[in-house]
Amino acid sequence: LNDLPSSCPSGVSCSVYSIGTTYEGRSMSVMSMSTGSGKRAIWLDSAIHAREWLAPATLINIMDKMVNGYGSDSEVTTLLDNFDFYFLPVMNPDGYQYSFTSGNRLHRKNRAPNPGSSCLGSDLNRNYNYRWGTEGVSKNPCSDIFCGSSGGSELETQAVQEEGANLKDDLAAWITIHAYGYMWMHPWG
Repeated sequence: LNDLPSSCPSGVSCSVYSIGTTYEGRSMSVMSMSTGSGKRAIWLDSAIHAREWLAPATLINIMDKMVNGYGSDSEVTTLLDNFDFYFLPVMNPDGYQYSFTSGNRLHRKNRAPNPGSSCLGSDLNRNYNYRWGTEGVSKNPCSDIFCGSSGGSELETQAVQEEGANLKDDLAAWITIHAYGYMWMHPWG
C-alpha cells in the first residue's frame, strides 16, 4: 500500500493517509487516487472480516491495475478521469493480524474487549450505526456475529463512518469486498 503511490503515473495524484487507529494501535490506511477535483467518489474497502484473506489481495490487485493502467487501459483511464477513488484494503487490521498469528485462522471480529465478557471483538460488518442490531445479529459477545455494545461502538467502524460522512456529498458508490459466497449484494443484503 505504501509503495503504490510512488508508481502513480503522470496526471494521477495518489496519496496514503490514516483515517484512524484501532484498539491495538494499528493505523487504518486509505489510498486515494484522483486526476483532478470536482468529481464523484468511489470507495472500496475489504477485510472487515479478519478471516477473509482473499479480500484485501483482491482489492490490492484492483489498486495495482488502476495505478499501472492509467493511460494504457481505456477502462481504467475512463474510470479515473471520471471518478476519484478511495481504497481501504484492511478495515480490521487487528483481527486480520490475529488470524495470521494466533492459530485461529477463522477469526472474524476485531480485537477490542467487551465490557463484562471475556470474549473479545465485535463483527464490524454488523456494527454500523444505521439500523444497528435489528436483524441477523447476536447480542452475545462470544458470537461471531456480535454487533457490538451499541451502533458504531468500535473504533474501526467509527473511522469508516466518519470518512464516509466526509465524502458523502461526492460518493457515487461504496463497495465492500468480501471473500465468502458468489454473490453481488446491495442494501439490504
